This record gives sequence, structure tokens and C-alpha cells, in this order.
Amino acid sequence: MIRALYTIRLKQGIRIVNDLGIGRFLFLIIIYILVSFPLFLSAKQESGIRIAVSVILLLLLFIQTKRKDIRFLKSHVENYHLLLFVEYLLISIPLVTGLLYFQEYLMLLLLVSGIALIGFVNRHTKTIVLNTFIQRLIPDECFEWKSGIRSSMLYLVPVWLAGLLTSFWIGSIPVAMVIIGIATLGFTENNEPLTLLQQFEKGPGKLLNFKVKNQLMLYSVLAIPLLVVYLLLHIEYWYIAVAIYLIFLIVNAYAILCKYAFYQPNTRSAGQLFNIFGTVSAFLPFLLPVVLFLIIRFWFRSISNLKPYLEDFN
Repeated sequence: MIRALYTIRLKQGIRIVNDLGIGRFLFLIIIYILVSFPLFLSAKQESGIRIAVSVILLLLLFIQTKRKDIRFLKSHVENYHLLLFVEYLLISIPLVTGLLYFQEYLMLLLLVSGIALIGFVNRHTKTIVLNTFIQRLIPDECFEWKSGIRSSMLYLVPVWLAGLLTSFWIGSIPVAMVIIGIATLGFTENNEPLTLLQQFEKGPGKLLNFKVKNQLMLYSVLAIPLLVVYLLLHIEYWYIAVAIYLIFLIVNAYAILCKYAFYQPNTRSAGQLFNIFGTVSAFLPFLLPVVLFLIIRFWFRSISNLKPYLEDFN
């Protein structure tokens, strides 16, 4: 069965390459190399090792909690944890290679152990949704946020409160801001029906401005109180929280434009690889210039893509 699944993965990969086109595929390969090289070199420095291992494990945990195929794997693959372990190990190859090359065996053991444990993390298949006054505070036109907050409130609220209540520790608020930032990126994953898109009665450019503005405003509502408290308590390290806030502003804007650059009604966003790249860039800031370039590229692509759907409102 595992062999059959790897065959399916290969066919899925070929389909993705065909859908992307050779140009975009080569672009992603270049990005992968640009990401891999710093990860490899990070194994050379002690502080870099800890950061790189933490980032990789956090990203793999994020991927694990977002996977839709866990229930299928559990019911059809006897040792599905092994399959997950191999997949996540392949993703981590640049860092694993660096740790082996620089003989950092203890950190390698930590990384491999973390990867193995992540495969056992299982998001509940039955999502608990809540309707509270918080959703009513969100403008009706921000339906992605209403839906996202409804399904993620049970962990977003504790994370926000934990960051605030433990703000005396220098790392608590930055960690909370990162988790909240990643969660808000997930709100843009699904494409709304065409009727919801047309109800705004805006042309492509005005709609994009509207969507980006709302995304950044609502993220700021969550992040700015944490940012202010951090600056009051840890002003000497002001740049840490400010940098996180600005990075996630950029990445949230990127996520909106990425969504509409590949928009098709009632589907999951076709730009998943680019979305993943945006999430990765939040942890690897040297990729932000590429994100800024893609923001400009996706702005024009979004307008072109939305024009047939919103032609009546130009």
C-alpha cells in the first residue's frame, strides 16, 4: 500500500508541475535552492542550529495540522506514521545534510525525534465551532474571518491571552504573534462562491484593495495590543515584535493576492505552493524581497484573473 501511495504522490507531483507550467516550476526550484543553502549553512553555527531546527519542526507541525488525508491514511495504511516520517524527513533534507556534514549529531537526533513525534499529532476530524460576540464584531463582508475565527477560536484565544498574561517573558508575545499570524494566513485558503465575490459590486482593482485592507486591519486588531504591551515591557528589544508585525503584514497581503491570482469559484486555492512559500518566508526574512516581487506580480495577475468574473462592475 505504501508503494501505491508513493506512486500516487509521484503522479500528483507531475500534475502539479503540469498545472504550474515549466516557468513557475523552475522558479520554485530556484526558491527551494535559495532556502536549502542557508538551512545547510545554519548547521555550522550553534545559535543557527537551534533556530533552524525550531523553524523546521514548527513548519512541519503546521503542515501536519493542515493535512486533509490523515483519516484516509489511518484507515488504509497500516504503518502510516512511517509514511509521514519519510515525507517530513525528505522536506528536511537540506538541514539534515548540514547537520551530518558538520557532525552535529545531537541536534540531528533532536530533529529526527521531533519529526517522528509530529507524525503522531492528530487534529480532531470533528471541528468544534462557536458562535460568540467576537464573530459579530467582525464586519459581515469579512466572511473569511468570521469562518476562520469560528473554527480556530478554541486555540487562538488561549494563545492571545497566554501571550498577554506571560508578557513579562521576552519570548511569549513574539511567539503568540507568530502563531496568530500563521493562523490568519489559513483564513484565505478556500475560494468563495462567485455570488459572494460579486456581491461587493466592485471591479478587480477596488476589490483587491478592499480585501487586502480588511485582511491587514483585522490582523492588526489582534497583533497591535500584543505589540504595544511588548514595547512597554521590553523596549530595548523593540525590533523583534515590530519585525514580526511588519513581516506578517507583508505575508498577509501576499496571501490575499495569491488567492485571487489563482481564484476559481468554490475551490481550494490553486496557489498552494506559493502560499506555502509565503508562510516559509515569514521564518526566513531573506526571502521577503521575493515575496514583495510576487506581490506586484500577483496584483496584476489577480486583476487579469478576476476581470471575467467582475466585468460588469468596471
